This record gives sequence, structure tokens and C-alpha cells, in this order.
Amino acid sequence: MPVLIHQRKVAFQSEARLLEELGERLVASPEVAVVELIKNAYDADAAWCRVEFKGRNEKLIIKDNGHGITEDEFLNKWMRIATGTKIKEEYSKTYKRKLTGAKGIGRFSVRFLADNLTLETIAYDEKRREKTKLIADFDWTKFSQSQDIRKIKILYKLFKVLDDAESGTTLVMKCLRKTKEGFVFNKGVRSEILKIITPLRGLDASRFDREKEKTLKDPGFDVKFTGIFDKGPQYDENLAKNVLDNYWAKLIIDLDGNKLRYKIYTQEQKGIVFRHTQNYKSDIYRGLRADIRFFPRRAGIFTSKGFDGREAWKWIQGKCGVVVVDHGFLVKPYGFGDDDWLYISQDKAINRRKWRTDIMMCHYPIPDEILKDTAQNPMLYLPRNHQLVGAVFVESGLPDDANININLIPAMDRGGFLDNKSFDDLVEIVRAGIEMLALIDKREQDRIAELKAEEAELVAQNEIQKAIKHIKAIPTLTERDKDRIVSQYAHLAENIKELSEYDRQSRQNLETMGLLGAVAGFMTHESRKILFELKETIKTLHTLSKKHRQIARPLSRIEKNFKEFSEYIDYTSTYIGAVHNGTQLVFEALPQIRKIIGLFDKYVERFNISIQKEIDKDVKTPPVSVALYSGVILNLYTNALKAIAAGSKESKHPKILFKVWNEKKKHIIEITDNGIGIPPTLKQRIWDPLFTTTSQLNNPLGSGMGLGLSLVKRLLRSIGGIIRLVKPKKGFSTCFRVELPMPKKRGRNG
Repeated sequence: MPVLIHQRKVAFQSEARLLEELGERLVASPEVAVVELIKNAYDADAAWCRVEFKGRNEKLIIKDNGHGITEDEFLNKWMRIATGTKIKEEYSKTYKRKLTGAKGIGRFSVRFLADNLTLETIAYDEKRREKTKLIADFDWTKFSQSQDIRKIKILYKLFKVLDDAESGTTLVMKCLRKTKEGFVFNKGVRSEILKIITPLRGLDASRFDREKEKTLKDPGFDVKFTGIFDKGPQYDENLAKNVLDNYWAKLIIDLDGNKLRYKIYTQEQKGIVFRHTQNYKSDIYRGLRADIRFFPRRAGIFTSKGFDGREAWKWIQGKCGVVVVDHGFLVKPYGFGDDDWLYISQDKAINRRKWRTDIMMCHYPIPDEILKDTAQNPMLYLPRNHQLVGAVFVESGLPDDANININLIPAMDRGGFLDNKSFDDLVEIVRAGIEMLALIDKREQDRIAELKAEEAELVAQNEIQKAIKHIKAIPTLTERDKDRIVSQYAHLAENIKELSEYDRQSRQNLETMGLLGAVAGFMTHESRKILFELKETIKTLHTLSKKHRQIARPLSRIEKNFKEFSEYIDYTSTYIGAVHNGTQLVFEALPQIRKIIGLFDKYVERFNISIQKEIDKDVKTPPVSVALYSGVILNLYTNALKAIAAGSKESKHPKILFKVWNEKKKHIIEITDNGIGIPPTLKQRIWDPLFTTTSQLNNPLGSGMGLGLSLVKRLLRSIGGIIRLVKPKKGFSTCFRVELPMPKKRGRNG
């Protein structure tokens, strides 16, 4: 039985080297360390802050004219590690600025820069009712020894000063720390600091605009560099405005509450060309606002704009990227250097073809056939980082929140935000906007191409009219010759007009038809629900038919239609599954063709069509996707059925012949019919997308969309196959031949 000696309470203790650890861990780089001290000046309601670097004397001075620090604040805030004061306070004392600090430990970033610090601060002390000046010296090397932090005493002096003495704080850092490359703080750090403290002016920050939120008395906040820093590059306000105002496209994103809105403007159309609004639940405090300008390097973008285009591109090169602005200050690393927080460079490098975001996949899905088409896939129009100049404005939350998934929370070293749900939302929302830019840019390029085509058509028509006028004026030509030549030119003009209209309509319809692929899977799934309900209804009707015999006759028709519909859905489901699977198999051709023929027994019976098959049982396909093979047969067969339906009045004995055989290097399929046929003048155009000879015909299979032959040709080409229109046998009008390559036979050692 243990015997209790005593029971006590104990507190945590800390070694003095804790402050060294804090200084090392609090900041990721010297520019971030300096910015933390500049933020302190902003929070102190300073109108200005001066940063001076004296390299020869190894001295860095940061001075401001803020409200300074009283003795009480020095003892209970400055000298207290991780004070919660800024967590409780949201606005500054005088000008009610949004406080940028959080845990009150940013001042220890001084330890990252230098070994010695002298703090000199003048403030009005309300308790003393007088102005005071406090001076304190810190030798950080003493804190490196392993001893109790409470034993190290900091000597400070307090003076009474005149009431007209200017308030403010001066930090003098001596014995600047060095690395192999020199001082951790050097000339190169200046530009990095400027990037952080001066977000691009001219971008729409909306409710996050620090300037617009100023009170009437707030003089604003200005940071200047002196000493060897005063000759650095200056921000060219006029050039920046000119460039930003002449974007190719502008993206505005606004998350306010649970309402997420996107708008895209273009210079070409001088206004909004795209809007998207949806509900989006997020824990990002105050939401976000993004203004992103898109500058693809295209001819004429800065032509005749009143400034040097070369300087504009140079400016874009220096400012490119999408940055994040938190409480008015940029957050590293987002948008700096080679940072790729939106995964743009990564996806461009691998030519990713699918949307990355759930927002786009849900609202603007890319059909499978468009995914494979490099000319049509909008994802391949994704802007590059160097083509974007923009900012996302946010206000990070309080790190002491109980739930770390709520709000954007700065990482301990001020190197970005913690990886939580709110940050995932930030990436999702902004990346979706970039993908919308890609979608709209693709549409704009198509629209511009169409306008150019129309202009080219107009030029061609004008040239033809000039030629006709010239021909009529030639005195040496007879009237007969003039009429003949003019007639030929007039026919040419009509052909140009017809071709232009056809091309325009094809491009419009192709986009619309492409959407059907995205709907097919959903419709098949929903149809199965209907089939289940219908099956249960048929069971009920069978029970009722025993008492009500008049139900029996229509019930038999319902059952027949139900069976046919079920077969269609089964085939469609299998087909879609095979498309997504994409597995290549060797299989017997005859059973697959029989399966497709069986789908349309009703139509065959209605038109009394004779289906003939010249296919040996042992004929096998080359390794090919079942979906592709079935799709080719299905398209050619339905075309034949529609051709027969269209020519049913002329054909007394309609027939379709299927012929499949293998040669040494080819698997050959021929589908022949004696339907309406294809006029010689149209034989070249049947392969064009959206061209059809049956679109105006009323037949049981519906009107043709004109996609079949175009898609068949493209799919066959992708696997090395071909399709041709060949001369049919006697008694037939049309014959399509498909040739698929057979795999090479391996030798004994193969």
C-alpha cells in the first residue's frame, strides 16, 4: 500500500532559449519578419513607417508615428509572450483600423533579424496623464543560454517628455544576423517587402478595401525606405492603371455569406459576358472578393492604347500571378515566384483535360467526346499563371478559435494559411473562377473566329461582284461568253454563302449535340427507376385483369412495349458501361450484330424489311472496345433503316445486308441497303459534322442529327480504321465499308 508523502500544484517553466525558438519559428523569411513589424506600426494607427538599412554599421531601423507604448503596455503586453490582447480587440484605438496582428508575438520576429534591439517609444499615458518616453535594450544572445526565463531581467528607462513630443516607436536592430550569402536582411529583400505591403492598386477589393474603410480622420498608411534603399524601383501608377484597364478578360468573384457569385467581363464585348450564382456554405470569415485580369499574349491587345505595349508586357511579367491579400497585406507564398497554389502550372504541364473543381464538374460538365477533342476541350484553354494579374481579398480568423477548420488561419511562421476546410474552400472557389475563364475564352475565340469568317465571306462576295462588273465591261467578249462567265461567278458566290452558313450552323449545333453525351448516363439511370415502377404496375394489372377482363388486351400491348423498352435500356446501359471501361477485347462478330439487329425488330416488321447476314460464326473481331464496335454498327444500321423508311414508297422489297469477314490484315464490315440512297453531289458532305440527308424526313426512328458518320469516321481513325462509301451490289443503293486493322501475328519467338 503506497504512502502519500505530499500533494502540490506545479506550473510550467520555460528556458530562456524559448524566445530564440520563437524568433526562428515565427517567420519564414527576412521580408516576412520586417512586414510583421510594419504591421505593428499599422495597428498602432501610424500614418507612416520608415525602414532604413545601414549596411556599413550593420544596423536596421524601423520607425513609425503611431500611438506608441506606455509603461503599462510594455510590461503587460510587450513583455508577455503570446498575449491574447489582439484576439479580444478587433480594431485599433484611434482610427478603428482592422487589426492585422493575432497572437501578439510578431515582435519576436526581431530575433530572426538581429542579436540586439533597442526599443524607443513615446506615448501618452492616460494613467499618468502625461507623455512618456520608454527606452529598453534587449540582448538576445543572453536568452540563448539554458536558464529560467524568469531570471533574465530587461533594463528599461522611463522619462517624462513635453506634450508636443511626437508619439511613435523606433526599433533599432544591431548586429544583424548573417548567413553564407551575407546579412539575412539585404537590398534584395526590399522588393519582396514592397510586394507584401503594397497590393496592386486598381483591383477591386470591394468591402475589403483598406482605403475605403478609412474613417474621416484616418490619414492612411505610408511605408518608405531610406538609406541605401531610397533608389529602388518605384511603382508606376499610370502604367499600372493603363494595363489593368486593358485586360482581355476580367474575373470578379464574390463570396458574401452563403452566396457565391462569378462575373466575367471582356474588352471585345465591353461588358459582362458570363454570370454564375449559387449557394455555397463556407466558414471563411466575411467571405472573399477576387479581381483577376487575364492577359493572353495576342495580337493587338495593347495596340493604339496610348502607351508602350512592350512596357505593358514587362509590367505584367513582374506582377503576374494570383496573390492573396489578408487585412490589406499580401500573404506569402501565394502568387509569389513559382508558387502554384491553384494547380495551374501543374495541370498545364500534363495537359489535364478534366475540370479540377466540383463547381465546374457539377454545373459545366465536359462531355466525353469533347474531352478527347483538343480543338473543342475548354480545359485546354486554362490560362497560365504568367497571363494572370489578380488578387483574392480575405480576412483571416483568430488562431485561438476552438475549431481549427473554421476560417482562414495564418500558419505559425506566417508562411500561408493552415491547411483546413476553409483553405480548401478558398482554393476551390478561386480555381473554379479560373476554369470559368477558360470556358469563356474558348467561347470568345469561337465567336471571334466566326466574325472573321463572316468578314472573309463578305470580302469574297465583294471581290466576285467586282470581277462580274469587270467582265461585263470587257468589250472583246461576246454577250454569250459574258453571260456564261458571269453565271459561273454567280454560282461560286452562292456556294460561298451556303458553305459559310453551313459552317456557322455546324459549329453551333455541334456544341449543343455534344451535351447529349453527358445526359445519356443520367437518363439511363433514371429510366431504370421508371422500369421498376412499371414492372410493379404490370403485376398489379395482372391481378386486376382476373376480375376485369377488359384489361387483358391492353395489358398484353403494355407488356410487349415494356419488354422492348427494357431491351433498349439494357443495351444502352451496357454500351455506356463499355464506353467508360474502354477495355479492348476479341469477340465473335455475329452475336454482337444480332444483338443490335434485335433492338429494332419492331421497325423491321413494320416496313417488312429483309435482313440478310453473310457472316461466318467463327469470324472474330480484332482487339477493340465493344462500345466502339457496337457504336459503329448501330450508327450504320440506323442510317440504313432511316434511308429505307424515307424511300419506302419507291422500294417494294426493302432489304439490308450485313457482311463481315477477315482478310490477312483487315477485319471488314459492310452494311448495304436499298433505301433512298445518297445523291452524287452530296457524297463528299456526308462526313461533315451535323450534315444529314434525313433531318427533314418523317420516319419512325426520328430525324437524323448528322453526328453519326462524322463520329464514326473520327472514332475509327483513332484506332487506325477507316470507313468508305463503296459501290453497292446490284439491287442496292448504298454500301458503307468499315476496315479495322488486324494485329500482326507473332513469330515463334514473338
